[in-house]
Amino acid sequence: MGKQLRRWWRPILLIVGGLLLVIGTRYAAPLYRQSIMQVTASKVTRMTKTEDEFNNRDHQYTQRLTGRLLNGPQRGRLIHVKNVYTASGAFDQKYRVGDQVFISMTRKSILIKGLKRDTVLLTLLWLAVVLLVLMLHRAGMMALLSVLLNLVIFFLAIELDLVLHSNGFLWLFGGLALVFALLTLWLILGPTKQMVITFAATVSGTLLSMGLSVLVLVLTQR
Repeated sequence: MGKQLRRWWRPILLIVGGLLLVIGTRYAAPLYRQSIMQVTASKVTRMTKTEDEFNNRDHQYTQRLTGRLLNGPQRGRLIHVKNVYTASGAFDQKYRVGDQVFISMTRKSILIKGLKRDTVLLTLLWLAVVLLVLMLHRAGMMALLSVLLNLVIFFLAIELDLVLHSNGFLWLFGGLALVFALLTLWLILGPTKQMVITFAATVSGTLLSMGLSVLVLVLTQR
């Protein structure tokens, strides 16, 4: 029992912590500077048929939204705003009760800027991480750690590239690919023979691709 508990406490902590973080984003509006409204009522007040120059037919709806401000000095105030959307949803969006949206408020008008998507995005990220850990266990945790470390190294490489004014960017990012491969393989496979063989294959492929890139640049005189 104790062994099983030691094996699962990290995944359980990750699942519970991620779930709490996802739930927290629904109540994180006070942390934003831009005004956020939560839709409490929605009513379609008008519907018209439209047709463009290519004879594409669509339906356009005018939607009257009622919402409550979630942040700012007027937090809690009920406001009304109009939204126009089409059935195709190509360049617009229908909003539903419960949606949180960014708005722009002036003395004369209130405009919807877009949907607050942090909860959806974080939920998808949380699900991907949970599935990775549950299916691969320790290897999944190591893969997640490698992704985070690779992101840090990648941003440092971008800063270095800006300092160097992109001089030698090919070698910089080519070498970065090798660092990514070495770090990821070492974390997931450990210092094993399989890691050495896989890394050697990665190095060979990277050097070959870089050599071909240099050859093309020389031949085209770019």
